[in-house]
Amino acid sequence: MPTLRMLKTFRAVARTGSFSTAAEKVALTQAAVSLQMRGLEEALGRQLFDRRGRQIALTQHGLTIWPKVEQILDLLAELEAKPTDAMEGPVTIGALVSVIGALSLAVARL
Repeated sequence: MPTLRMLKTFRAVARTGSFSTAAEKVALTQAAVSLQMRGLEEALGRQLFDRRGRQIALTQHGLTIWPKVEQILDLLAELEAKPTDAMEGPVTIGALVSVIGALSLAVARL
């Protein structure tokens, strides 16, 4: 089963065309990137890269899954994004002594 880390690494490799440059982008070693991509290929049962020396190119299978991987990671980023209407930061509330009890209950529910 492909992991999200594998998919993020695949995207970096596909965008850069290099395992070593992708390694810098995803904060891994070149060997770790290579192992992840082999693992992704095994998990999917397809060869995704045409490896020729230092240059790599996506195979037809790699080109086919690339937009899907981008879509998956974009959707994940949307899930992780904070809603624009969310309130953040400190809040100061003032009240008269006579309503402090009710106010504290209302604030506790928030």
